[in-house]
Amino acid sequence: MFNLKSLFLAIVIISFPLNSFAQCQRRVAPPEPQPEPQVQARTVEEEVAAYPEVAYEELTTLIKEKKVFLVDANKKETYKNGHIPTAISYAKVGDKLEKKLPKDKTALVVAYCGSPECTGWLKPAKAATELGYTNVKHFSGGIKGWKEAGGATK
Repeated sequence: MFNLKSLFLAIVIISFPLNSFAQCQRRVAPPEPQPEPQVQARTVEEEVAAYPEVAYEELTTLIKEKKVFLVDANKKETYKNGHIPTAISYAKVGDKLEKKLPKDKTALVVAYCGSPECTGWLKPAKAATELGYTNVKHFSGGIKGWKEAGGATK
């Protein structure tokens, strides 16, 4: 007959392989994927602040001296009804902006839209920046401010 010591030893010997087998069968969950770091979008105020403003007086001088390339960000109809002389219509050129901009990437590019409340000029300003232009500014008065200051339209 078995004594207690032999019985205990038999249980340990039998349970050891079973316990090891059970541990081998346990599945280890793969590590949870880490969330991608979120890039916080800039606010409109931050985007506006990234582009220096050109005053009316400075802009008139730049136009006379042919030292500025103007981009009108208004709708096609608004552009037809009057725009700052020498300005091109962004609504018309759209994705072909690069073909209309000067080859010199340091040339002054000034974008504008309807009024000081409008931020539509940001789209062509950002497009010019993405194309590599390094001297991009905006005229915040827009076509409304231009006309109120006595500027002629074409």
